[in-house]
Amino acid sequence: MQRISLLLLLLIALPSRAEVTLNGHLKALGRQSLQSSHHQLNSEQRVNLSVNKTRWSAQLQAVAQQCNEPSQCQHWRVDRANLFWSKGNLQVTLGKHAISWGNGLVFNPVDVFNPFNPLAIDTEYKPGSNMLHLQYGLDSGNDIQALRVEHGNDSSTAIKYHLFYNVWEWDVIAAKHLGDDMAALGFSRPLGEWLWRTELTHQKSTSGIKATHLISNLQHFFSLNGKPASVTLEWFHNGWGIDQNSTSDARLELFKRMARGEIFTPGSDYASISLGWQPHPLWQLGLTHISEAHNDSHISQFFSNVNLTEALQLRIAVALPWRDSRHIDLPTERYLMAQLAWYF
Repeated sequence: MQRISLLLLLLIALPSRAEVTLNGHLKALGRQSLQSSHHQLNSEQRVNLSVNKTRWSAQLQAVAQQCNEPSQCQHWRVDRANLFWSKGNLQVTLGKHAISWGNGLVFNPVDVFNPFNPLAIDTEYKPGSNMLHLQYGLDSGNDIQALRVEHGNDSSTAIKYHLFYNVWEWDVIAAKHLGDDMAALGFSRPLGEWLWRTELTHQKSTSGIKATHLISNLQHFFSLNGKPASVTLEWFHNGWGIDQNSTSDARLELFKRMARGEIFTPGSDYASISLGWQPHPLWQLGLTHISEAHNDSHISQFFSNVNLTEALQLRIAVALPWRDSRHIDLPTERYLMAQLAWYF
């Protein structure tokens, strides 16, 4: 990674007619429990540097974090350091950057590379991974993607074919992730005024244990009092989820994936509803409710995002667990969260 960063700096220093962009943000996040005196304070500073020419670009992003609980964040890291090159229908990206696959909107079992928590209020930047990513666009509009991701002493490889057929949009994925075999088939299509997405994912662990996940959602955009609004319904079956028939080996596979941050739910079946409304061009409101189907676990989160100025943004969220939220593996107590962000 240090070699890539130095290479980027050398490219930036070249006397070329490249377009150079420098921007970033400062963010302060506070979280206060509504049931105890526990609180958490975090701050983040990000600087983004990019150099763009006709067929190539270079990107370097550094992030510094401070926490009142140091074990919960890194103090400094390079989050993006990559080179991008394109020629004709071929695009190549090498270095540390982020990628997201899958049709899930709240839960996304296909996205195993640093996925967001279902209740994350800041999804602006997904953490980067060291990878080589290739994408080739076909004349038909379909495309093929391939990637290799490095994880220290281990790696992941994957290939995806994206296909358009009439009103259908298909994804076919085959992957080897940290030694596990993975295959996925997903589609999306209009269904009246709704957009329907579904994805079936099958995984086989290195120990031979198999799991099949299913994600399906419906999303509808409409107008409420003349303002943009949306509703999303989603069902998620977690193939690694714990039930009465789960063996100790299967539970171990689940806990391994939760420790890696790939899965956030130890139960088997979840339903969610998300509502969004934009009463003003500078103000967004939202509600996400998640329920576990078999253990009476629920959690609701209310969300507000307002642009105070062109460069200043305020996010506020309130999470309200209902009854027993242990089977969601999300907060078990009510809390208030606020984030103030300044962009430059």
